[in-house]
Amino acid sequence: MSSLTRVGLGLHFNLLLRGHAKRIVINDADPAIHAFWETLVDRPDELIRLIWAHAPTMETRRWSQQVLRDLANHTTAEVGFAAFFLNRTSRSGILNGGVIGGKEQAGPYKLDARYNRQRLVARIEAVAAYSD
Repeated sequence: MSSLTRVGLGLHFNLLLRGHAKRIVINDADPAIHAFWETLVDRPDELIRLIWAHAPTMETRRWSQQVLRDLANHTTAEVGFAAFFLNRTSRSGILNGGVIGGKEQAGPYKLDARYNRQRLVARIEAVAAYSD
């Protein structure tokens, strides 16, 4: 069993998905990160629905930031999705970091550079299949 932080999480999932680990345990004190994992494990279809429902736009990013400022007035799935969206659209994956491509989206990479919905949904489905 491996206790994980956000650092190196991709490596641990690769080990799990390739059969090199039988189980991983995720532990995070951040309520938004906890909401993401709770939704992925318990209600992956809801997370996937939110991914398809919200296009990777600056409007979705602003909505996600607002959700994380007001956790009490949003569902666990909305909080989890907001954390996921900000992770995928922020430089270095830092939730309160700057947006990939800058606010004006004038950089060489745009907000959706790490947000391929089809690929992300496939990864979520693969991880959810291992949850117990």
